Amino acid sequence: MSSYIEKNLNAKKELKTCSLGVKMVKKTDSKKKSEKEKKFDIFEHVFVPKHRLMTDKEVEEVLKKYNCSLSDLPKIFKNDPGIRNIEGVKEGDVIEITRKSKLAGVVKYYRVVVNE
Repeated sequence: MSSYIEKNLNAKKELKTCSLGVKMVKKTDSKKKSEKEKKFDIFEHVFVPKHRLMTDKEVEEVLKKYNCSLSDLPKIFKNDPGIRNIEGVKEGDVIEITRKSKLAGVVKYYRVVVNE
């Protein structure tokens, strides 16, 4: 019986380590962030495509190239997380989204900013 208890105590200790061997940490107060968390910029992450505000001249060139109008472009909300760090974005602006693709290389998408 004592070996059973010892075995279960050891199992409890092992549960504190996840399958990758990283120790589990208790959830801390969300208001307290480490320096690393404060400095982390989501827009620098590899899976977040680059968003850029286009100039009026660039917009005209794109519309002419694809033979479309501003209303034909897909929409993006003004409060979208992808463009929240771009200053001066207003309704009617066009955002260029640059994504990297293994198959196609670099692909550009265009979105017109709309209010909710």
